[in-house]
Amino acid sequence: MPPKDRVITVALDARMASHTGIGRYIRTLVKAFADSGVSEFRMVVALNPEQDADFIPESDSVSVFRYRRHIEIYRPAEHIIMPGELKRTGADIVHFPHFAGPWTCPLPKVVTIHDITYIRFPEVAPSRLMAMYAAALLGHAAGSAKVVLTTTDHATNDVIQNLGLPPDRIITSPLTVCDFQEMLTSLPPGKPPPPLDKPPGYILYVGNHLPHKNLPRLIRAFALVRDMLPDCRLALVGRKGRNTPELETEISRAELGDCVHILGHVSEDELAACYRNARLFVFPSLMEGFGLPLLEAFAAGVPVAASNVGPLPEVGGDAFIGFNPESEPEIAGAIIAALKSEDIRRQLVSRGRARLEQFTPKRMLEGTLRAYRAACRRRNL
Repeated sequence: MPPKDRVITVALDARMASHTGIGRYIRTLVKAFADSGVSEFRMVVALNPEQDADFIPESDSVSVFRYRRHIEIYRPAEHIIMPGELKRTGADIVHFPHFAGPWTCPLPKVVTIHDITYIRFPEVAPSRLMAMYAAALLGHAAGSAKVVLTTTDHATNDVIQNLGLPPDRIITSPLTVCDFQEMLTSLPPGKPPPPLDKPPGYILYVGNHLPHKNLPRLIRAFALVRDMLPDCRLALVGRKGRNTPELETEISRAELGDCVHILGHVSEDELAACYRNARLFVFPSLMEGFGLPLLEAFAAGVPVAASNVGPLPEVGGDAFIGFNPESEPEIAGAIIAALKSEDIRRQLVSRGRARLEQFTPKRMLEGTLRAYRAACRRRNL
């Protein structure tokens, strides 16, 4: 722990603040830090020159630092330019909220490892070479960090088993969707974007289209659902990518073109409306580091059916219907069970709201500060 008369400066690399999952993590962490009144640390939020800094609140404990040049993630500039830029921050330690960072770092570092997707599912990378690079960077980031932060016990076990880290170098700090909850509270109820603004009701998925998200199986399972419940639709909300054509082919093959809608990326207001107006949220992922969309659905008061693998049971508890994500009949059965029983839906919504109380900014910040203190001890700061 830092001496009482010394304030330790932490540089937070916030280049990914505009991203979805990791961006939400960064923005929430900065706000929680600013609101906490913590006196033993101050935070320098490091941004690219052109980045929006509106998410950073006014606070004596938080300031903004601008890299002199744009430093893109997963690119050579991280290793060439970033070490010198980190020295310029004047920080004592640096926190990378993702494994992307310089191979040689001039400051003791804390690294958040959300998942090991590039090791378990290398096909998510755009090329084999990129997958190898990302996996190498992930392993090096974990091995060279003074402390590794994870967001679930499942992710912690993955890091121990696949990256060989000892448990005493890992601290688990769960995520929160408090900003999404606040937005839902402040926004008046609105209609989702077309074609979801017209009946019949829809089942919602939120996330990208990468292979580990398991969307082809979801589409095939939905075809089974339609056989029993013809009056329902499926909406896929989230950024499109190179795997989207495979989904379009799957939709066409199953003759579901009139009832499966690929909306792509939507605004935060539209996302809130998509959740609020959904009959059910479904999340068939084969692998996650945490599973933020489950908490978003809980916050919006939507019943959830999701994979019973990875960290999702840990995050969702008893607030969702679980299914084997490799079984299309099981996925379909869970969806049908939720849609056909109003009692089940009410129970799931109630349990989801209760479950949210375990995932607060305070709990996330406490784990993060423990990591900073541990990094200071290991560097004798």
